[in-house]
Amino acid sequence: MSKSEIYTQVEGQKVKLTNLEKILYPGARISKAEIVKYYLQVAPHLLRYINNRPLTLIRFPDGIDKAGFYAKTRPDWTPDWIHSFAIEHSDETIPYLLAHNSAVIAWIANLGGLEIHPMQFTSTQPNPDHFIFDLDPPPDFKWSDLLEIASDLKVFLEDYNYRPFLKTSGSKGLHIYVPIRPRYTYDVMLMSVKSLAQDFIKRNGKRVTLKMNKEKRKGKLLLDIFRNHKGHTTVAPYSLRGKPWAPISMPITWDELDRISSSQHYTLKNYQERLDKQGDAWYNWNTYASNLHDVKKMIPVSIERENDMDLQFMSPMLAGQTETVPSNDKYHFEIKWDGIRAIIIVINEEIKIYSKSGRDLSSKFPELVSDRKNLVVSNGIFDGEIVCLDNKGRPEFHNVISRMHSTGKSKILAKSSSNPVYCYLFDILYCNGKEVMNLPIEERKEQLNRLVNTEGHFRISESVADGKGLYDASKNMNLEGIMAKRKESVYYPDQRSDQWLKIKCRTEVDCIILGYTKGKGDRAALFGALHLAQYDDSGGLIYRGRVGTGFDTKKMKYLLERFNNVRKVEKYILEKVDKERETIWLEPMLSCQIKYASMSSNDTFREPVFLRLKEDE
Repeated sequence: MSKSEIYTQVEGQKVKLTNLEKILYPGARISKAEIVKYYLQVAPHLLRYINNRPLTLIRFPDGIDKAGFYAKTRPDWTPDWIHSFAIEHSDETIPYLLAHNSAVIAWIANLGGLEIHPMQFTSTQPNPDHFIFDLDPPPDFKWSDLLEIASDLKVFLEDYNYRPFLKTSGSKGLHIYVPIRPRYTYDVMLMSVKSLAQDFIKRNGKRVTLKMNKEKRKGKLLLDIFRNHKGHTTVAPYSLRGKPWAPISMPITWDELDRISSSQHYTLKNYQERLDKQGDAWYNWNTYASNLHDVKKMIPVSIERENDMDLQFMSPMLAGQTETVPSNDKYHFEIKWDGIRAIIIVINEEIKIYSKSGRDLSSKFPELVSDRKNLVVSNGIFDGEIVCLDNKGRPEFHNVISRMHSTGKSKILAKSSSNPVYCYLFDILYCNGKEVMNLPIEERKEQLNRLVNTEGHFRISESVADGKGLYDASKNMNLEGIMAKRKESVYYPDQRSDQWLKIKCRTEVDCIILGYTKGKGDRAALFGALHLAQYDDSGGLIYRGRVGTGFDTKKMKYLLERFNNVRKVEKYILEKVDKERETIWLEPMLSCQIKYASMSSNDTFREPVFLRLKEDE
């Protein structure tokens, strides 16, 4: 063991710390040991703002005088006790780190993860629970002018019944956070925030702009709202910044604003006195969450019921995941329907259909809305999955997505006949004025069986006792997988729980490696993804898409060495594929094994994962 490697116990977890003597802030002579100590000290505060949020880190393992880099992907060598949350992007699926305790914070600090940037949603709630205004001043902008704009924006937001919270960015400007109820999609939130920003600029256009182009700002402060896009991040409260003298992005009260001299006022050297005297300036900030000011114009989230109360949309319960089928003694099992998760609200003669993020889909599926008579309740809330089925009764994901994106009343009606949907209901939350979520799942299923007439477009997702048998049958039918639901479990809205587990079917196949895309970010020195193909019966190559997961750094370096021994060629397949200009094409001589969930509509693999080179078996 290296002399600079030690183990410590943090919240009962063994954490390895290395090279603690290394200086990460040369100008201030601050070592990694001091960084770890700081993050452990502020962890109870920091976790209020990053707990269970997908994280992007900016790492400086060799200090801030060396190049830092963004790190999004959870490294393959991450300890098992640190969880991740997978997010599908346009070209790859990234498993982002999650932090749930101080041990994870210490582990991040040991990586040289000086900057911690969370997203605006959590792993159990897909909707944002706050929005952000980043006040980004140009060079030579007066600090007093920045403070005046921030104060004016506070009053402006309060006029809309919002509660704004303030922090230093630790860089140049100030960040204003506004907590909101997590019932709106990112698109709805961003539309609302943009209208606020435009209104503020109408009143303050001589000082503030929304223009990102620095040449077009003309000395004005940028009111940056664009970090509110899904997938974007902002530096966390209490995060360090990778800048000289170790500044901190510090939450402050509005009264403190006149007492600080810059956005880098608080540093690793002076933060302690402020925390000792005033504590966390944002404590319980989420209790001030409000509705979006223009919500009624954008998305209906409730409908009245007979007793003049509201049946509101609520985010559904989410499942954990496991690789193996759990015990039949503890769980019931169902098909995992590959479609659109839906919350169905029934009141009197009306049905409202919402996606899991709260988007109203009622107009997209008229055959469900017109099937009201087959739900034998006066009012209720159901949880289910909307699917299109092929001639063998299997869900066709691309067809139901096509239905959801259809526009125009006549086109939608035509597709409801030519490509009908069915909604498999698997739970009930409210029934005839009574909440039933706390009943055991067996009783909720009994209610479903009594209340749903399955002769139309609503059906019941049946439970079976034999999990392994259902899994094998699902795999043979090329279905996505199965669900395991713990016996006697209750329903936890808006939470991910191991009371429900999804077990996805996976098929392993052999493929030819056609080439690889150039890497970006923390893969810049490696590669991004591999292009795959399979031979058909005549010996021709059929393109099967790209695989970008299943690699650790060691495996990627090994693969690059193998690729360097293969002749580089021009593109030799006819299909037009994504990332062509970023691809290094190889002579088709290397084969690999991958596993995947199912085939997409264009005959490429869905959710592929790299396993190994065939020659390494």
